[in-house]
Amino acid sequence: MTRDIFYGTAEFSRENGIQREYGVGQDLTIYSHSPLLNVNYASKEALMSVPGVKEDLASSIVQERRKKPFESLDEITQRLAVSLPDDAMPFLGVEDGTIYTIVSVGAVNGSRVRRTVKAVVEVAVAQVTQQDTPQHRIIAWCDDVTE
Repeated sequence: MTRDIFYGTAEFSRENGIQREYGVGQDLTIYSHSPLLNVNYASKEALMSVPGVKEDLASSIVQERRKKPFESLDEITQRLAVSLPDDAMPFLGVEDGTIYTIVSVGAVNGSRVRRTVKAVVEVAVAQVTQQDTPQHRIIAWCDDVTE
């Protein structure tokens, strides 16, 4: 993996200003307990890092999941009318994890002032009497994250 694939790239033009293309680094975590890439959350770039997944398939997965999340890998084949590559199957899944990254951006109207906070949170459900109460634990917190 190259630095550009991991971190992304930025280009400047007078017409458009700075145009960023983010890398797969923002999609990866050391905190997950699953070796699988969840097709319902992964970016197009992360999907393209899986063996056999080309840009057109990754784009189709991202577009189709906006309508409704996939419940199985077989459902991808049914809804997209295309088979997932055999090489990709050991790396993909649809199971929800318990680790989530939350990014919040605040901006001042009429100003270039922006602040970004990024948190990695573990969510678990604990049984409390007859109700399920979500419990969470903040694993990592970063202020003024560079997007």
